Amino acid sequence: FYNNRLTAIPDGVYRLPSLLEIDLFHNQIEKLAPEFVNWKKLHTLYLSHNRLLELPENLNALTSLAGLYLWDNRLTRLPENLGAMTSLKYLRVNHNYLRALPASIVNLDLEEIDISHNFIEAMPPELFNYSKLKIFAITDNPWNPATRELLKTKVAELRAREVFVHMSEEDEQKH
Repeated sequence: FYNNRLTAIPDGVYRLPSLLEIDLFHNQIEKLAPEFVNWKKLHTLYLSHNRLLELPENLNALTSLAGLYLWDNRLTRLPENLGAMTSLKYLRVNHNYLRALPASIVNLDLEEIDISHNFIEAMPPELFNYSKLKIFAITDNPWNPATRELLKTKVAELRAREVFVHMSEEDEQKH
């Protein structure tokens, strides 16, 4: 379904309970229908480069989901229960309109997170504690002073653990 100018996910796709991966990248999709909960075995969901305005609050019904790729949409928030998605390892929500992260995000143990190019001002310190973290992309967000101070020590710690940290030169110079 890649690059097909879809404005909605075809109804028949929601009736595929054994679906493991779906690539809906580069379409014009604005929302997920409630039937998405049928994707009980879904491992990877590519919905980047669409027009998503919001995500369903029950997104955590996708209990097998390991990869959630939502960059370049119009999201202003993530569901608060995102942290209940214990299988989630890869979260890419860069290039959206996010202003904050759900508090529950600290319950995850992500390997990759990209929150770059949003409007996020604060980051919970626990976000730096993911034990399996390999990629941490945070560039181009308007960090508040407390978060900038946090970045001074935490980024060095992550790099010492060989985590790739992507941040803007401006953020690098400020710490």
